[in-house]
Amino acid sequence: MATNNKKLDPGHIIGIFMVLLIILFVSMCQRGHAQTKQTAVIDTMVCHNQCIEKFITVQTEKGKVKYFAVYDCNHNDVHDIIPVYASVMDYINTCKQYGIEPNLAIRLRNGVITNIIKYKTRYVKKSIQKNM
Repeated sequence: MATNNKKLDPGHIIGIFMVLLIILFVSMCQRGHAQTKQTAVIDTMVCHNQCIEKFITVQTEKGKVKYFAVYDCNHNDVHDIIPVYASVMDYINTCKQYGIEPNLAIRLRNGVITNIIKYKTRYVKKSIQKNM
């Protein structure tokens, strides 16, 4: 009785197909996991309003207006010119108009100062229950 070894039976074909699918799935998971490791760490630092010496307005060649803050803080050892978004600048001017101290923070990306942002304070409401 002679056997033909050149043909694969359907069981072997399905097995090879399943192994290829598993390898493809594992490689896709590894690629997705590697991409999540490369995300930037964004953090905030306290911005002391009294350390902002002045705001600078600069107009680019294309006519776009950019805002910067001259920040000189000996407490945190930060002496820099920090970019400020136009919306944050509007918030600061509105607070000055009504005599309110703005809530500001310095945004860091991977430990490098990127800009000054509006810091939103979170309040937690606790209810007092009366035992009767």
